[in-house]
Amino acid sequence: MDIEEQVYFLQILSTRYHLLIRLLFIEKRLKFYTSINDESRQLISTYSQMEGRVREVIQLRKSIFENNLRIDGLIGERNEAEYMISRHLNGDNKLLLTGFNTITPTQIQQELLLETESEESLLVLNEKNKLRLAESEWNINKSESFGNIGFFQAEYRSNRGDAFNENLGWQIGFQIPVFNKDNPDLQRRKLDLLEDEIEVKKVEEAVDLNKFEYRNRLKTLLKQYQNVEDELVLLESEFNTEDVAVLLELNDFKTSLNSEKIKLHQEILTIYVYWLSATSRLMGDPLINQLSKEKTLISRPD
Repeated sequence: MDIEEQVYFLQILSTRYHLLIRLLFIEKRLKFYTSINDESRQLISTYSQMEGRVREVIQLRKSIFENNLRIDGLIGERNEAEYMISRHLNGDNKLLLTGFNTITPTQIQQELLLETESEESLLVLNEKNKLRLAESEWNINKSESFGNIGFFQAEYRSNRGDAFNENLGWQIGFQIPVFNKDNPDLQRRKLDLLEDEIEVKKVEEAVDLNKFEYRNRLKTLLKQYQNVEDELVLLESEFNTEDVAVLLELNDFKTSLNSEKIKLHQEILTIYVYWLSATSRLMGDPLINQLSKEKTLISRPD
């Protein structure tokens, strides 16, 4: 593939990753809220047999009702996500990217720590390639233009003498007026070249800024994710009570933390794909599934 084809393929691959991330976490949330409801139903069954626990039962039933509304909404989102993926694939299953374990935030953290200088961005290479082609075209036009302002030719006049060399001469001619009629067009093309050079610099600056912003955002999200995990560990170790009200409040806190954990994980993967795209690592050779925990290979299109 030439550079333009690689850029196009990079865009397709990036879009498929983002569509897949959306579907993966819709499914993750569906399982999460279904699991919470199952636990709540078990608690209702237990508390219904205890005196004075009506308030707790009502609280649990409220939680189930709210989660059911979320589940209904997520089912609608899943249908939409699956439809968008099927339209985007358009019968091409080579980049379907299914049936794998999702990369963990810890793995992504390690990749950031081990990051080395990557190859130049495909977007920058594509702009530089366009500039080189424009410069070549301008040089050719310039050469052809200045080759047509006059002429130099031999002549033979029979009235100058008897000897052959006395009748041989040369003619030099110039177009009147003596200037290059293509000059205005060449100047315009020269200005276009200057604009192309400026555009290359803009793309380079934008890519560098994006790489910094994505990397910085990833570091922030990974820190927040770790804080949530640490808090969940503390909740498991610090609280040991049989008080029903306290247990319900503790479960609510855990549910909130786990919900935030899912949200952060999704955002981490989303920014991770943007970062890989900006650094051109999404298009590595061999081509691998960057969302896979095992970094499984995927086939390139023909």
